Amino acid sequence: MKARGRSYYHVNRERQLSLALKRREKYRQLMRELLVEAKNKPCMDCKKSYPHYVMDFDHRNGEQKIREVARMIIGGWSKTKVLEEIEKCDLVCSNCHRIRTHRKPAGIRTSLRENLVPSQTKFSLG
Repeated sequence: MKARGRSYYHVNRERQLSLALKRREKYRQLMRELLVEAKNKPCMDCKKSYPHYVMDFDHRNGEQKIREVARMIIGGWSKTKVLEEIEKCDLVCSNCHRIRTHRKPAGIRTSLRENLVPSQTKFSLG
């Protein structure tokens, strides 16, 4: 940050913090709407329609998972990155997601740490 910008920030700190909070809330609202729209489809397995809060994004086998979609949103990832991650997933209801997970061999059911692409994580896992 240049000296002029740093000086302006310190003089107007409260205002800048308030603006940052407003931007963050606007982003979160936009992403919530995006998720509701993305989840407004029937389950790929049972073909039933449920409210958005019952639907899960299940990463397809073989796809390089960067992070869970919800955690990307909480972490402030860009809309583009979130949409790219959604493209790697099947949309299934919570029950079908549990069934899918249970049917996977134990070796495939990896922890978040083992399943992430290290070079693309936003934060250190160690």
